Amino acid sequence: MERKAKIGHILKTCRKGKGWKLVDLALRSGVSVSYIGRCERDERFPSGRILGKLASSLGISEIELFRLAGYLSSESGYKAVQLERCIGFWESLLLHNRVFMEPGTIAQIDITLKLLRGLKTKEAL
Repeated sequence: MERKAKIGHILKTCRKGKGWKLVDLALRSGVSVSYIGRCERDERFPSGRILGKLASSLGISEIELFRLAGYLSSESGYKAVQLERCIGFWESLLLHNRVFMEPGTIAQIDITLKLLRGLKTKEAL
């Protein structure tokens, strides 16, 4: 099975390939230097809006970014990207807000993630 790269690694590779510093990408995308740095270190998974800004500034599409990271085959499309974003959103929400959540809410998010990951597995088949 092919190993998937982290989106942050791909962002950083594309940025450096253009000879840009973090500040260069920040100026072109309108995303803060600190946030881009956290995304590149995989401390944050960018929202769809931010991912679009970064990819566009780097001259690639969001779908191409996911292909480069190994999340999509060349035949895969928009549906898989949306599914991956959705999973990333729920994982990020849970990771950064768990201490503020009620146990029932955490359980509901865990169930949602299991369902989404199941869909992702079916999409890969």
